[in-house]
Amino acid sequence: MRLRRKRKAERVTRHETPWCPPVVAFYKGSTIRETYAQWWSPHYDSDLSDFLFALCPRSSRFNSVPEGYDDAFQHGGGEPMKSAWKVKVGRTVKLSLVLTYPLHTRHERSVTVTTKRFGEVFGAAHDFYADIYRRDNKAWLRQHGKKVAPRAAANLLNRASGLLVWGHDMSDLVFESLHFEFGPEARAALDKYKNQNQKRSAKLDFDIRRRSIGTVTFGIGS
Repeated sequence: MRLRRKRKAERVTRHETPWCPPVVAFYKGSTIRETYAQWWSPHYDSDLSDFLFALCPRSSRFNSVPEGYDDAFQHGGGEPMKSAWKVKVGRTVKLSLVLTYPLHTRHERSVTVTTKRFGEVFGAAHDFYADIYRRDNKAWLRQHGKKVAPRAAANLLNRASGLLVWGHDMSDLVFESLHFEFGPEARAALDKYKNQNQKRSAKLDFDIRRRSIGTVTFGIGS
Protein backbone atom coordinates (compact mmCIF):
# COMPACT_ATOMS: atom_id res chain seq x y z
CA MET A 1 0.00 0.00 0.00
CA ARG A 2 1.44 3.34 -1.05
CA LEU A 3 1.06 6.27 1.25
CA ARG A 4 -0.17 9.43 -0.39
CA ARG A 5 1.48 12.63 0.54
CA LYS A 6 -0.93 15.15 1.88
CA ARG A 7 -0.98 18.25 -0.27
CA LYS A 8 -0.16 21.47 1.47
CA ALA A 9 -3.30 23.55 1.80
CA GLU A 10 -3.32 26.68 -0.32
CA ARG A 11 -3.20 29.88 1.65
CA VAL A 12 -6.17 32.21 1.53
CA THR A 13 -5.77 35.35 -0.58
CA ARG A 14 -9.48 36.21 -0.93
CA HIS A 15 -11.03 37.71 2.19
CA GLU A 16 -14.81 37.98 2.35
CA THR A 17 -16.70 41.12 3.36
CA PRO A 18 -19.79 40.31 5.45
CA TRP A 19 -23.16 41.21 3.91
CA CYS A 20 -21.60 42.82 0.80
CA PRO A 21 -21.99 46.43 2.02
CA PRO A 22 -22.52 49.27 -0.50
CA VAL A 23 -19.42 51.26 -1.33
CA VAL A 24 -21.23 54.58 -0.79
CA ALA A 25 -22.03 53.56 2.81
CA PHE A 26 -18.35 54.07 3.72
CA TYR A 27 -18.41 57.87 3.62
CA LYS A 28 -16.29 59.65 6.23
CA GLY A 29 -17.93 59.58 9.63
CA SER A 30 -20.32 56.72 8.84
CA THR A 31 -20.99 53.96 11.35
CA ILE A 32 -20.17 51.14 8.94
CA ARG A 33 -16.83 52.73 8.06
CA GLU A 34 -15.83 52.87 11.72
CA THR A 35 -17.20 49.36 12.33
CA TYR A 36 -15.14 47.85 9.54
CA ALA A 37 -12.07 49.83 10.61
CA GLN A 38 -12.26 48.39 14.12
CA TRP A 39 -13.62 44.91 13.58
CA TRP A 40 -12.87 43.62 10.09
CA SER A 41 -9.72 41.51 9.75
CA PRO A 42 -8.24 39.19 7.11
CA HIS A 43 -9.09 35.50 7.16
CA TYR A 44 -7.24 33.84 10.02
CA ASP A 45 -5.74 31.08 7.83
CA SER A 46 -3.88 33.43 5.49
CA ASP A 47 -0.41 34.81 4.95
CA LEU A 48 -1.74 38.34 5.37
CA SER A 49 -2.93 37.64 8.90
CA ASP A 50 0.38 35.91 9.68
CA PHE A 51 2.26 38.97 8.47
CA LEU A 52 0.20 41.33 10.62
CA PHE A 53 0.59 39.08 13.66
CA ALA A 54 4.35 38.96 13.13
CA LEU A 55 4.48 42.77 13.14
CA CYS A 56 2.86 42.80 16.59
CA PRO A 57 4.49 40.01 18.63
CA ARG A 58 2.62 39.25 21.80
CA SER A 59 4.53 39.51 25.06
CA SER A 60 2.65 36.71 26.80
CA ARG A 61 3.72 33.51 28.51
CA PHE A 62 0.28 32.01 27.88
CA ASN A 63 -0.83 30.22 24.73
CA SER A 64 -4.61 30.52 24.94
CA VAL A 65 -4.77 32.44 21.64
CA PRO A 66 -2.38 32.54 18.66
CA GLU A 67 0.73 34.59 19.18
CA GLY A 68 0.21 38.20 18.22
CA TYR A 69 -3.56 37.87 17.77
CA ASP A 70 -4.65 40.25 20.53
CA ASP A 71 -2.13 42.88 19.56
CA ALA A 72 -2.45 42.68 15.79
CA PHE A 73 -6.17 43.49 15.79
CA GLN A 74 -8.13 45.67 18.15
CA HIS A 75 -10.86 43.15 18.96
CA GLY A 76 -8.37 40.38 19.67
CA GLY A 77 -9.14 36.71 20.22
CA GLY A 78 -9.62 36.50 23.96
CA GLU A 79 -9.64 38.37 27.24
CA PRO A 80 -6.42 40.04 28.48
CA MET A 81 -4.80 38.06 31.26
CA LYS A 82 -4.36 40.89 33.76
CA SER A 83 -0.66 41.74 34.10
CA ALA A 84 0.59 38.56 32.41
CA TRP A 85 1.29 40.34 29.14
CA LYS A 86 1.72 43.86 27.92
CA VAL A 87 -0.39 45.09 25.02
CA LYS A 88 1.62 46.60 22.19
CA VAL A 89 0.28 49.32 19.94
CA GLY A 90 -0.60 48.64 16.32
CA ARG A 91 1.91 49.20 13.54
CA THR A 92 1.35 51.37 10.48
CA VAL A 93 1.70 49.59 7.14
CA LYS A 94 1.73 50.87 3.54
CA LEU A 95 -0.45 49.24 0.91
CA SER A 96 -1.00 49.67 -2.79
CA LEU A 97 -4.76 50.08 -3.30
CA VAL A 98 -6.05 49.03 -6.75
CA LEU A 99 -9.49 49.63 -8.29
CA THR A 100 -10.49 48.07 -11.60
CA TYR A 101 -14.31 47.89 -11.78
CA PRO A 102 -16.23 49.53 -13.42
CA LEU A 103 -13.33 51.58 -14.72
CA HIS A 104 -11.79 51.78 -18.18
CA THR A 105 -8.28 51.35 -16.77
CA ARG A 106 -6.65 50.20 -13.56
CA HIS A 107 -6.35 52.93 -10.91
CA GLU A 108 -3.81 52.64 -8.10
CA ARG A 109 -2.77 54.71 -5.09
CA SER A 110 -0.70 54.20 -1.96
CA VAL A 111 -2.53 54.17 1.40
CA THR A 112 -1.49 53.59 5.00
CA VAL A 113 -3.46 51.68 7.65
CA THR A 114 -2.65 50.23 11.04
CA THR A 115 -2.63 46.59 12.04
CA LYS A 116 -5.30 47.33 14.65
CA ARG A 117 -7.57 49.04 12.11
CA PHE A 118 -6.79 47.18 8.92
CA GLY A 119 -10.45 47.50 7.85
CA GLU A 120 -9.71 51.15 7.10
CA VAL A 121 -8.83 49.96 3.59
CA PHE A 122 -12.57 49.90 2.79
CA GLY A 123 -12.96 53.54 3.74
CA ALA A 124 -9.87 54.36 1.69
CA ALA A 125 -11.37 52.49 -1.29
CA HIS A 126 -14.58 54.53 -0.94
CA ASP A 127 -12.59 57.78 -1.00
CA PHE A 128 -10.63 56.58 -4.03
CA TYR A 129 -13.84 55.71 -5.89
CA ALA A 130 -15.37 59.06 -4.94
CA ASP A 131 -12.35 60.90 -6.37
CA ILE A 132 -12.53 58.93 -9.64
CA TYR A 133 -16.27 59.51 -10.06
CA ARG A 134 -15.84 63.20 -9.27
CA ARG A 135 -13.19 63.53 -11.97
CA ASP A 136 -15.34 61.55 -14.40
CA ASN A 137 -18.33 63.81 -13.77
CA LYS A 138 -16.22 66.93 -14.32
CA ALA A 139 -14.98 65.51 -17.61
CA TRP A 140 -18.57 64.77 -18.64
CA LEU A 141 -19.60 68.31 -17.71
CA ARG A 142 -16.84 69.83 -19.86
CA GLN A 143 -17.78 67.62 -22.79
CA HIS A 144 -21.59 67.60 -22.61
CA GLY A 145 -22.53 70.55 -20.43
CA LYS A 146 -24.28 68.31 -17.92
CA LYS A 147 -23.28 67.77 -14.31
CA VAL A 148 -23.48 63.96 -14.28
CA ALA A 149 -23.70 61.23 -16.87
CA PRO A 150 -27.33 60.26 -17.58
CA ARG A 151 -28.74 56.83 -16.94
CA ALA A 152 -28.55 54.52 -19.92
CA ALA A 153 -32.21 53.65 -19.44
CA ALA A 154 -34.92 54.40 -16.90
CA ASN A 155 -35.06 50.82 -15.62
CA LEU A 156 -31.29 50.25 -15.46
CA LEU A 157 -28.66 51.39 -12.98
CA ASN A 158 -25.94 51.60 -15.64
CA ARG A 159 -24.82 55.07 -16.56
CA ALA A 160 -23.48 56.20 -19.88
CA SER A 161 -19.78 55.58 -20.37
CA GLY A 162 -17.47 58.40 -19.35
CA LEU A 163 -13.73 58.94 -19.76
CA LEU A 164 -12.91 57.02 -16.55
CA VAL A 165 -16.02 54.96 -15.76
CA TRP A 166 -17.62 52.75 -18.41
CA GLY A 167 -20.84 52.04 -16.51
CA HIS A 168 -22.60 51.90 -13.15
CA ASP A 169 -23.06 54.76 -10.77
CA MET A 170 -21.02 54.61 -7.58
CA SER A 171 -24.24 53.94 -5.68
CA ASP A 172 -24.58 50.64 -7.58
CA LEU A 173 -21.34 49.16 -6.24
CA VAL A 174 -20.94 46.78 -3.29
CA PHE A 175 -17.85 45.28 -1.65
CA GLU A 176 -17.90 41.50 -2.12
CA SER A 177 -14.34 40.65 -1.15
CA LEU A 178 -10.80 41.90 -0.66
CA HIS A 179 -7.84 40.30 -2.44
CA PHE A 180 -4.27 40.65 -1.24
CA GLU A 181 -1.00 39.96 -3.06
CA PHE A 182 2.38 40.38 -1.38
CA GLY A 183 5.14 42.39 -2.94
CA PRO A 184 8.38 40.45 -3.58
CA GLU A 185 10.28 41.93 -0.62
CA ALA A 186 7.44 41.36 1.84
CA ARG A 187 6.94 37.84 0.49
CA ALA A 188 10.61 37.02 1.00
CA ALA A 189 10.57 38.50 4.52
CA LEU A 190 7.51 36.45 5.52
CA ASP A 191 8.96 33.20 4.13
CA LYS A 192 12.19 33.81 6.02
CA TYR A 193 10.21 34.58 9.18
CA LYS A 194 8.29 31.32 8.91
CA ASN A 195 11.48 29.31 8.49
CA GLN A 196 12.99 31.02 11.51
CA ASN A 197 9.80 30.51 13.49
CA GLN A 198 10.25 26.76 13.23
CA LYS A 199 13.62 27.21 14.91
CA ARG A 200 12.10 29.44 17.64
CA SER A 201 14.15 32.44 16.58
CA ALA A 202 11.53 34.30 14.59
CA LYS A 203 12.02 37.92 13.60
CA LEU A 204 10.22 39.65 10.77
CA ASP A 205 12.86 41.68 8.99
CA PHE A 206 10.94 44.16 6.87
CA ASP A 207 11.04 47.96 6.85
CA ILE A 208 7.33 48.88 6.91
CA ARG A 209 8.16 52.58 7.14
CA ARG A 210 9.50 52.70 3.58
CA ARG A 211 8.06 49.74 1.70
CA SER A 212 4.55 48.73 0.68
CA ILE A 213 3.78 45.21 1.85
CA GLY A 214 1.50 44.39 -1.08
CA THR A 215 -1.42 45.13 -3.37
CA VAL A 216 -5.08 45.22 -2.34
CA THR A 217 -7.81 44.72 -4.95
CA PHE A 218 -11.54 44.35 -4.41
CA GLY A 219 -14.22 42.04 -5.66
CA ILE A 220 -16.98 44.49 -6.57
CA GLY A 221 -20.56 43.56 -7.36
CA SER A 222 -23.41 45.70 -8.63
